Amino acid sequence: MVNDDAVTNDGQGQPIDRSSRLRNLHSDPEFAAARDQRGRERFKARREELQRLSNAARRGYDVPPELEAKWKALKRKRTLSNNEIARLLGLKKWRKPNEKKGRK
Repeated sequence: MVNDDAVTNDGQGQPIDRSSRLRNLHSDPEFAAARDQRGRERFKARREELQRLSNAARRGYDVPPELEAKWKALKRKRTLSNNEIARLLGLKKWRKPNEKKGRK
């Protein structure tokens, strides 16, 4: 059970305002470490998604993560174009989601 006195007052009968509660919470090292870790994970996932979309736009093909190593190995040969590599890996041409077929 939550001690209502701890939430509603500072032990001296004075109410604790929201900013003080947040300041106390964010000054807790364990809470701050967990908060920072969640932020790093969220931004890492977003950065990976943006990198994948950037690669797809540059290459013209959305390469699944499991084929990424094969794509890079074939690309290092320098004699193969993106279209040839995609054909070897069985990939379809990537179009932006809002692009309609036959329209630019």
